[in-house]
Amino acid sequence: MPETSTAISMLQTNKVQFIDNLPSDQLSRIESLKNVKVYKGKGTRVSYLGFNVEKEPFNDLKFRQAVAYGVDQEAYVNQLHGLGILNKSIIGPKIFGYDEKAKEEGYPYDQEKAKQLIEENGYKGKKITLLAANRDNYMKMAEIVQSQLNDIGLNAKIESMEWGTFLETTRKGNYEMTFLGWANSTADGSELLYPNLHSDNIDASNYSRYNNPEFDKLVDKSRESVDQDERAKELQEANLMVMKDAPWIVMEHGTVTAAYDESVKGLVVSPNGQWYLNNVSRE
Repeated sequence: MPETSTAISMLQTNKVQFIDNLPSDQLSRIESLKNVKVYKGKGTRVSYLGFNVEKEPFNDLKFRQAVAYGVDQEAYVNQLHGLGILNKSIIGPKIFGYDEKAKEEGYPYDQEKAKQLIEENGYKGKKITLLAANRDNYMKMAEIVQSQLNDIGLNAKIESMEWGTFLETTRKGNYEMTFLGWANSTADGSELLYPNLHSDNIDASNYSRYNNPEFDKLVDKSRESVDQDERAKELQEANLMVMKDAPWIVMEHGTVTAAYDESVKGLVVSPNGQWYLNNVSRE
């Protein structure tokens, strides 16, 4: 059933007993349904604002820091009605390699600090384009960030693009700043950092085109070692390193959601969004 509103109506009338991936703008409606339970749990997905670090001024750490200080991720998370988690760490809380200390290690929201960096480094009035796929969540991110960047002295505009064209465009590096996400079905930090930020994957899944040999070494070690304690240390160090370099600004860590008739028993949704019916029954 491609139309979410219709699927919710079918759940209400018991024509279906289970739906997942609940949209935030329909959550209050779903929670008001009689005989329906709603599940929300921390997920493995991360959504982010990414820079093309091969282009000016996005290759300048001072510019990226200014944007990081100027973006208030909480403003985006708040309108998700509990379906997003505020955490500045790239490796999220449900991913192997996460360290709780990383939660606040990113750049805090500080509009005055952002304005100062913009002014001191000659970026006031700089025209930038935020490329967003024409999907509701990315467009909402773009609208919020555009307003915040304009508030710190930049001149930001939004360009939207159909999903397939968007992926091809960003993969080739034909953009300045954009919004993307990674579901991380393995829930392992190596399989987050390697595809998305390792230099091996420039022109593939490393859309930010980030290239840091020291970071690459740490990620490579995390993929080669069988010692899980060592892997965790390497991932934590790599995570903190890339957070300081700021090729990404994390917008939110996702949740997994489901709504189901109260007659359904034994349903479990994993943090990666997968679910199985072998232990499910109805009473």
